[in-house]
Amino acid sequence: MAAAIARRLTVLAVAAGAALGGAPAIAAADTAEIPSGQEILGWTKDLVDLGPRRTGTPGGRRAAEYVADHFRRFGLQDVHFELATSYRWDVARHGLQVDGRAYDSFPSAHSFTPAPTWTGSFSTGPGGRTAEVVDVGDGDAAGFAGKDVRGKIVVFNLRFQVPGLLLGLVMEHLFDPQLSLVTEAESMLQANPYITNYIAALGRAQAGGAVGFVGILADYFDSNRYHNEYYGRQLVKIPGLWVTRKVGARMRAQLAQGGAHRATLRLDGDRRAVTARTVVGALPGASRETIMIQSHHDSIGPGAVEDGTGTAEVLALAKHFGRQPASTRRKTLLFTTFDSHFTGYQSHEAFIRKYVLERRTPYEIVANVTLEHIARNGRVRNGELLVTDRPEPRGVFRGAGLATWPIVNQAIAEHGLDRTITVSAATLGGMPTDADGIYRFGGVPTVSLISGPVYLYDDADTIDKVHVPSLRPVAAAFTQVVDRFDDLTREQLREPPH
Repeated sequence: MAAAIARRLTVLAVAAGAALGGAPAIAAADTAEIPSGQEILGWTKDLVDLGPRRTGTPGGRRAAEYVADHFRRFGLQDVHFELATSYRWDVARHGLQVDGRAYDSFPSAHSFTPAPTWTGSFSTGPGGRTAEVVDVGDGDAAGFAGKDVRGKIVVFNLRFQVPGLLLGLVMEHLFDPQLSLVTEAESMLQANPYITNYIAALGRAQAGGAVGFVGILADYFDSNRYHNEYYGRQLVKIPGLWVTRKVGARMRAQLAQGGAHRATLRLDGDRRAVTARTVVGALPGASRETIMIQSHHDSIGPGAVEDGTGTAEVLALAKHFGRQPASTRRKTLLFTTFDSHFTGYQSHEAFIRKYVLERRTPYEIVANVTLEHIARNGRVRNGELLVTDRPEPRGVFRGAGLATWPIVNQAIAEHGLDRTITVSAATLGGMPTDADGIYRFGGVPTVSLISGPVYLYDDADTIDKVHVPSLRPVAAAFTQVVDRFDDLTREQLREPPH
């Protein structure tokens, strides 16, 4: 199958180059006022320097205030916060022992949470929770088959399930004039860190009565600092910890020595209600029809790529369009950066209810552009993280009218966004991460740029991981997209039935 996909990548890349190679470059006057890559990088650095921007923390609030302050400087109007209740999950103590031998571990975020809105303290008790250990392999049906996990602690491999290569099966367009996605197979074989077997494995464990879990980061580099999101589709009511592949191998060697083995898992902390802040600012146009440009400003660790870069790209477009007279716009532009990305997307849900479903604002949102993760390519090789100077393969997911497709593809080509695959959201049944809510539940025509480097959820997401050469081209390309969308009617923007 890999060879067939590689041939398809080659054909699409060659065809795209032939079709777009002679396309006229966007006029210099059109991009002259777009912020430079260094200015966009400066905003990203500022956000990283604010400290971890976790929802409900001082760093998270400082990030929201930083964005709002820049919106005002750039001339945006109606700059304000939309508030929503989210939940902050903190650990005071954690630890793991097997038969008395200690193993280095890291808390699995949002485990030990009995209900979506539950708040309070959680604890495995003064001595931790001790139980027999059961290894269920990859956490699939075969791994659980014939194993009694009731009252026990399960060990499973966390698997990253979607390599970029799979997008080759559903892609509609590819811009890769150097054919690097074909010649560098490692880039496309690396799976992203957010589509995993976590929900399925933990669903089976809890249904079987397990009282705790240890997840081995089997597809990861040598780090246990894996900051998973809150996956509301599968409440994880039992405590859990992550260990590295190397630690997991040592632990399994101990378990293989025969007989029953007992683990002691410790996880103490609390979950509290906090305020999430979505930052909103507008540039009025001739009508109430509104194009929305969004990202999210919160993070767990440094969050340079996720989503310091996405927020900085929103700032770049806000600054550019803030310099343009309102008379040049048919539609209003609404700039937003969300909170609660890692804690349950409550700010997104509140925004969709107010702005789209209930329409309690002056803005009639007819299109959305989401910008996330301007990243250097990351791969796992022999258990180590290898970061290259190429951009991470990126996807542009389109859930909008047929008239938007040539606009998006032309912008990608004109501004040299190499290694970009375009995919119909209808084919996948949704959008990645931040864009999914407004597209799938709000029904807003959406175009989303995103990449999925393997280090995205780790403390390794530092400023050196930003693909600096892409910062200004991304801003220029999506400035062009917004400009062209401004000329389309609501009907042209709307995604056809599927």
